[in-house]
Amino acid sequence: MREFFLELLVEEMPPSHQWVAKEYLTEKIEEFLKEKGFSYDNLNINTTPRRITIEITGSLEAMAGQETVFGPPVSVAFDNEGNPTEAAIGFAKRLGVEVSELDRVEKDRGEYLAYTRTLEAPEFKEIFPQVLVEILYSIPFPKTMRWDNYRFSRRVKNILAIMDGGIVKIEAFGLQANRLTQGHRIFSPILIEISSAKEYFSLLKEAFVLANNEERKEKILEGLKEKAEDSLLPPDELINYWRDSVEFPNVFRGEFPEKYMELPEEIISTSLEREMGLYLLRDEKGAKNSFVGVADNPNRELKYVISGNERVARAKLEDALYFWKKDREKSLEELREELKNVLYNDILGSYFDKTERLEALAGKAAELTGIPPEKLQEAARVCKSDLVTELVGEFPSLQGIAGGLILKYQGKDEGVWKAVYEHYLPASQKDPLPSSLEGTLLSLVDKVDDLVSAFATGYRPSGSGDPLGTRRAALGIIRILTEKEISIEFEDLINYAMGLIAEKITLADKLMDDIREFVLKRYEKKLSEEGFEIGMIRGVFASSGFDIGGIRKKLISLKDLMEREMLTTLIQTHKRVKNILQNKERTDVDTTFLNTPQEKELHEILSVVAQEIEGAKEKNNYTQILNGLLWLCPFVDELFNNVMIMDEDEKIRNNRIALLWKVDDLLSGFADFTQIQEN
Repeated sequence: MREFFLELLVEEMPPSHQWVAKEYLTEKIEEFLKEKGFSYDNLNINTTPRRITIEITGSLEAMAGQETVFGPPVSVAFDNEGNPTEAAIGFAKRLGVEVSELDRVEKDRGEYLAYTRTLEAPEFKEIFPQVLVEILYSIPFPKTMRWDNYRFSRRVKNILAIMDGGIVKIEAFGLQANRLTQGHRIFSPILIEISSAKEYFSLLKEAFVLANNEERKEKILEGLKEKAEDSLLPPDELINYWRDSVEFPNVFRGEFPEKYMELPEEIISTSLEREMGLYLLRDEKGAKNSFVGVADNPNRELKYVISGNERVARAKLEDALYFWKKDREKSLEELREELKNVLYNDILGSYFDKTERLEALAGKAAELTGIPPEKLQEAARVCKSDLVTELVGEFPSLQGIAGGLILKYQGKDEGVWKAVYEHYLPASQKDPLPSSLEGTLLSLVDKVDDLVSAFATGYRPSGSGDPLGTRRAALGIIRILTEKEISIEFEDLINYAMGLIAEKITLADKLMDDIREFVLKRYEKKLSEEGFEIGMIRGVFASSGFDIGGIRKKLISLKDLMEREMLTTLIQTHKRVKNILQNKERTDVDTTFLNTPQEKELHEILSVVAQEIEGAKEKNNYTQILNGLLWLCPFVDELFNNVMIMDEDEKIRNNRIALLWKVDDLLSGFADFTQIQEN
């Protein structure tokens, strides 16, 4: 078995950069190996803050390929007596073969001479290194460091590259590959000579570096079982963050004074977890006055690490307690006045102005969903007031949460404080959604205002820039409307938000179209990732306007129909109808010109199906709508099979076309079935 191994030794990379590198390298290297036909058993990518390693094992041999070379037409290659001409002889000579060894192959323009030759199998060591260098240069890190003429997550300090025990000739980032690496930068910064991957991981372990991601994670989990005892374990995301923040993990436990337990748990956990990378220990009863963390330190005794973290934790919590006591003495209504000095948008004004819009939008959302507006509007008025608290000034991630906690402490209604507490959710695709109806609607109108404000004032996202967080807002809106199944006329809400902004600036004519296109583009990507076929998505988009929740329900119904092998009927019927209607004017059906039984039956069934569909729409029963459309299809087929649509009589012809327009209305009301791919 052959083995290729590479290590990039770099300055400290954050975990997020390691995750990008690992995913990208795995994808691109697998793509190369499959494309070139190299046989391999394992591809392992591992990272630490200071290393990226690539290990490929297997035969690393490719099958010999074949190439067909075409020569002159047979009519030119041979004379009338069948003897080879100079054209045939020259072609064979160029290939180093006899004319008798050439084949005759039929092509579009006739029969040609051809020769199929075997190509030498590519040698892995000869072609992979240069491809790998190009892949390394192209890793899409969120941010890069620049030195000399190179860019990477952090400066590359050394390249180790070996194959079958020998050094691989690689030059990248101004460095020549060698067989050296380095141990832990503090506890064993020695140079180590490497001859194989197995030796690499073994010798680095002796030098206090666990270069394998899973080995570091296992060590952390073992440490947590020992130190956390009966407490709940941290979430996997935090464990992975710890794993990729250190090279030799060592779990420690610290404590803080009981007096800080009077702080709400959210403030304690933010102080420790977000600010210090620690984890507040909890059990079924709640939080404890202790925490765990992970040090990059091989020493069994970590008293200085523990005392240092305890000292910083006490200072953080002391500040948090002071801010909490001070901030809760003022009402959020009082603090709201200070928002007049906090700029939201240089055209639309301050955060105070934003809360005015949010209050109005909250009223509209309450009207559209049929709930009492009072609690929602009260929450909307003060939801941004905590931006001027000292607590949020020190801990920005407490935005919304701090305001909700203050309202709760002051005895406000649960519907109000919870709405403020949850209104930033979801801030990412992994975040939970708001749990309360008021929180859900406040989150929705806040994101709608962000979206409309950005598009109306020219702060649209471009490249990596997104000053008002419109991409996040769009994805949050999609999740709320689909996962919470809020029944709301979303386009009405957007129009209302545009109207509020129109009081200050002139809106572009295509603003609604631009917003719709932006949101649906992100929705299309999300639906495609969920496994819906792209033609099906676009077919539904074509008929659904801005009905985010309805779109997904339609797709689920269509997918079910496809699995039952019944969707083809609707696709074929709609295609036949659309083909006839191309460039045809629309007129009303005149029953006096319905001459055939097929026309009359179709006209009657159209009325019945239309009524059936109308009732199903009111219940959002998309399966029932599809069943109604399927019921219609045989009558359309009967018309096409037995009646000449393009009759010589103009009035009869136009009347039959008018009948098909009514069929199209019903089909297109659900989707443009012609865009959907048949199984």
